[in-house]
Amino acid sequence: MSDPHALYIHIPFCIRKCDYCDFYSSTDRALIPDFIQALLKEIDRFPLSQPLRIDTVYFGGGTPSVLSPGQIHAVLNGIHKKFHLAHQKEITLEANPGTVNLEKLTDFYSLGINRLSLGIQSFDDEKLIGLSRIHTRQQAVDAIVNSRRAGFENVGIDLMYGVPNESTSMWQSDLNRAVSFSPAHISCYMLTVEPFTVLHDRIAAGRAPAPCGSDQIQLFEHTVAFLTRAGYEHYEISNFAKGKENRSRHNSAYWRHKAYLGLGPSAHSFDGRNRSWNHSDISLYIESLFSGKDAVAETEVLSSSQQMTETVMTGLRTKEGIDTLAFKNRFGVSFLNLFGPVITRVRDNGYGTITNNRFTLNLKGQTRLNHIVRECVDLID
Repeated sequence: MSDPHALYIHIPFCIRKCDYCDFYSSTDRALIPDFIQALLKEIDRFPLSQPLRIDTVYFGGGTPSVLSPGQIHAVLNGIHKKFHLAHQKEITLEANPGTVNLEKLTDFYSLGINRLSLGIQSFDDEKLIGLSRIHTRQQAVDAIVNSRRAGFENVGIDLMYGVPNESTSMWQSDLNRAVSFSPAHISCYMLTVEPFTVLHDRIAAGRAPAPCGSDQIQLFEHTVAFLTRAGYEHYEISNFAKGKENRSRHNSAYWRHKAYLGLGPSAHSFDGRNRSWNHSDISLYIESLFSGKDAVAETEVLSSSQQMTETVMTGLRTKEGIDTLAFKNRFGVSFLNLFGPVITRVRDNGYGTITNNRFTLNLKGQTRLNHIVRECVDLID
């Protein structure tokens, strides 16, 4: 029997789109009812005779918590009818603090959602305004407290750092507040300027300062040191878990280059070699499924070189790094021979090592991740 898949459901709606965000979403929430029906039709296209095994379900976006519990319930019902969900499944819902209260969180928990990912970003009102978030510091605190009252034990907090002129003490204040709630998981994302975003256009026009790369690296190193001392395992470059059992199982499937299925506008699917993605247009997505067609915009077959590249890119982000023996078994190429020059430079510069057939980067190496990956990719091609 094939390995279980990770199932991603893209909910493409936001109350307001953040200036830095490049994920596909829309603020036209009048489309939600038709979107739900189209999503159920997409789920219904899968055969009952050979149900796909699902280990994790992840509602991402966008802002999944703009949906009502009844709408989430309808989607989960559709999933249960068409897929075989593992007994110890992980079902995650991303939530914006400005869209939830105790009653709504309690309803979400009653549906079987057992992991909550709260997009806090900051506990500072001024910083939240600068990030164009819709919630306040108090709403962030209320969301954490209410999630516990609703029954959630596995609560994750997302934070963002490296905004222009952010000092170490300012960022430390956010970290202190986050740790005070003892969440099971903390994600710390460095602010990046993505093309085709409002933030990119503002910086290009000189209306906003660009983040400082050296300052961001300093904050990254500070983050890892502080959260490690606070009892969190730094298991992926941006992610920290209170023990291995609280790692994100869903996202870990991506980093291990495992199979995943994506439903909803712009969602990607991967079966180990083939990748496909849906239309990044809600109206076209709805129209396609309502007319009896699938919502796939394009499909590609990944070459061996592309698969190697992605294995390196995702593997080096993680604490476990890359299993060199598994790499050779999968691709028929010696990892040590192919990447020998890079491995030597990494080891000689004190950026990482190979131990027990695993190539891993340490903290110094992680600050140079993109450069090291580029060196590896050059050797693949």
